[in-house]
Amino acid sequence: MLPRISTLAVAAIFAVAASPSIHAQTSATTDPVGFYKITLTGASDNHLSLPMARDAVFAGTVSGSITANSFTVNAGSGSPNWTASQFVYASPAQRETYYAEFTSGALRGLYYKVTANGTNSLTLDTEGDSLLLHALPGNTTAGLLAGDGVKLRPYWRIKDVFEVAGAPVIEARPNALSVKDDIMIPNYTTVATNKGFNTIIFHVTGQGWRASGQGAIDFADYLLKPNETILVRRRNAASLDLTNTGWVLMNRGITFVPGGNGSSANDTLISINRPAAVKLDDSGLRVSDQARSIIVDSANSLARQDELYAFSAGSGYNRTPNQIYYYLAGQGWRQVGSGSTTIGQTVFLQPGQSYIIRKKAANAGRDWVNDPNY
Repeated sequence: MLPRISTLAVAAIFAVAASPSIHAQTSATTDPVGFYKITLTGASDNHLSLPMARDAVFAGTVSGSITANSFTVNAGSGSPNWTASQFVYASPAQRETYYAEFTSGALRGLYYKVTANGTNSLTLDTEGDSLLLHALPGNTTAGLLAGDGVKLRPYWRIKDVFEVAGAPVIEARPNALSVKDDIMIPNYTTVATNKGFNTIIFHVTGQGWRASGQGAIDFADYLLKPNETILVRRRNAASLDLTNTGWVLMNRGITFVPGGNGSSANDTLISINRPAAVKLDDSGLRVSDQARSIIVDSANSLARQDELYAFSAGSGYNRTPNQIYYYLAGQGWRQVGSGSTTIGQTVFLQPGQSYIIRKKAANAGRDWVNDPNY
C-alpha cells in the first residue's frame, strides 16, 4: 500500500525561508520548515519515505587541508571551535549521528557520515569515494575546494520518526514473541532482484525498540538515510497518521544507486527527499550523458535496459509494483503497456513514496543527481 499523503503545509514552509539562522556560529539562513502527513493504511504494507530533512546544526565553508576523506572548516572567517568528537555517536551521552552535506561547489549535493571531528576539522566515511576527485554528470573531475559550503545535519532515527513524547506511534508488542506493527528496512547490500528486508524493527512495551534476531540491542537510534525508504507493516486494521515534521531540502541531492553485476540485475528502493512532486523528465534519473545516467536508454520496448517500478494505490500485504517505466532512446520516458505515449511530463515521483530502480546486469551503479523544483 502506498501511504496517502496530505497536502504540504506550504505557508508554514515558505514563510520562514529567509529567517535568520538560530545557530550563532554561522551567519547562514535556515531551510524552510514544514510537515508532511502520511496515512498508514491498516492491515497493509505501507511503502514510504521521509520528504523532510532534519535541521542543520552548522553551516560554514571548507577552509583547506583537503584529503580524500577530510578537511578543515571555517565558521564565518574563523574556527567553529568545536569540541573534539562532538559530532560522533557515543551512546548514551551523544546519541545523534551527523552527516556533512556540501551546499556549493562541484560536489554540491553529496553527503557523507561524520566519523570524527576536531575543533575545526571533519573526517567523513566516504564509502570509497574521494573528495579530491568524484566524477559527476557534467563534471568528470569534480573535487572539493576551499570556500565550498558545508552543513552538518543529524540523520533521522527510528525514535525521531516513530515516537511522539517518548511513546511509539505504531502498535507495540507486549513481548518480543508477539506480532504487531513492524518497520522493515530494505536490503541495500545484496545484488539481486525482488529482495527481502535486512532488518525488521518493532517496539516492545517496557523495553523499547528491538529488531528480529538482535536480542536486547536498542534500535531507537537506527539511522534512516536521505532518499532511502522503509516499509511499515501495519497489522492493526485501523489506519494511522504519521507526521514527518522537518526542514525542506533546498540543496541539490546526490545519492548513489548501485548497479547489477556480471550475472544479475539489481533492485534498489529509492525516494525523493523532497516535499514536492517531481516530473520524471525533471527527476535526474535519466541524463543525456549515458555514462552518468541512472536509467540507461533502451533501444526498443522488447529489450529494455534499466527500469523504474512504481506501486499503485491498494491494500494488503506483500504487494508488488505494477507500473514499469523505461527511457526509449530518442523518444523519452515510456510506460510498459501504454504503447508509444511519452509520459515524462505527466508521471511524477511523489514525496513520501517508494520506487524501485532495476539496474540491468552489468550496468554499473551511478550517482543520482536531483535538483529542487521549487
